[in-house]
Amino acid sequence: MRHCATSRWRATGSGPVMPAFLFLKGFKMDLGIKGETALVVGASEGIGYESAKGLLEEGVNVLICSRNAEKLKSAAAQLEKSTGRNVRWYAADVTKAEEVAGLKTWIAKEAPSLDILVSAVGGSQRALFEE
Repeated sequence: MRHCATSRWRATGSGPVMPAFLFLKGFKMDLGIKGETALVVGASEGIGYESAKGLLEEGVNVLICSRNAEKLKSAAAQLEKSTGRNVRWYAADVTKAEEVAGLKTWIAKEAPSLDILVSAVGGSQRALFEE
């Protein structure tokens, strides 16, 4: 068993053991990704939005993308307000090849490289099991 002096929690051979109460006291983990660049697709709401927020809080440079430009612009503004970090955005439907090409061109201008990709796009079809 190792003891981590900086965060005061134990780690075993199988991974960290962190008491739940640490999260209630504002405990933050350092994922070691500060300064990296991420693209979060599907970031206008839900899991994509929260992923972008978490990455921004970790010090990652975040680019966000979604189909709906209005929702995306609003999400970027909310993320900037809540994290104090700059958020760049591009509206594109990643199910359409021509829009993916535009996204690729935009990314090449905005970031020299991408270190992290989060794809949180919906793609399921809702139907009854029998269908």
